Amino acid sequence: MISNTAISLDGRINTVEEQFTLLGSAVDHQKMEQIRRMADAVLVGGQTFRKWPYPSLSDQARDDQRIWNVIVSRSADIPMLPQFVEETRARKLLLLHKQTTLPSFPSSIEVEIYDGPLPVPPVAWMLDCLQRRGVQTLLVEAGGELLVQFLAADALDELYVTLCP
Repeated sequence: MISNTAISLDGRINTVEEQFTLLGSAVDHQKMEQIRRMADAVLVGGQTFRKWPYPSLSDQARDDQRIWNVIVSRSADIPMLPQFVEETRARKLLLLHKQTTLPSFPSSIEVEIYDGPLPVPPVAWMLDCLQRRGVQTLLVEAGGELLVQFLAADALDELYVTLCP
């Protein structure tokens, strides 16, 4: 399991306005692209996805290469833009909690419901869901809260951090 995160010098992984910002240099982006090409799945949290509701794909992905795009959400408030839903190179999976009121999702999106007591599905459960789908290399591109869960579960083998001004 791999994590890739870019943070500013003050330790933030997002702007104060909480809008999507592309951090890092061209060299950093090349490395991020290399890391993404190694993955079978890219996992983000719902908050991260709401800021960038597009497929997580390698820029150099082949047309026949399909990578899992996994979204973990407490609220199931997931924007379903056509660019995400209709992207055939991305297999889509939502990991939700049983207390979530489920909206209707397109049939191309798989949904797994965690039936336990926590408000957020535990990392072990998430990894089990992915393992059943054949995922061997997971890339966690999540925000701080979800990233901390993976760190606390000792579920990351590699942690890439890009420090940006």
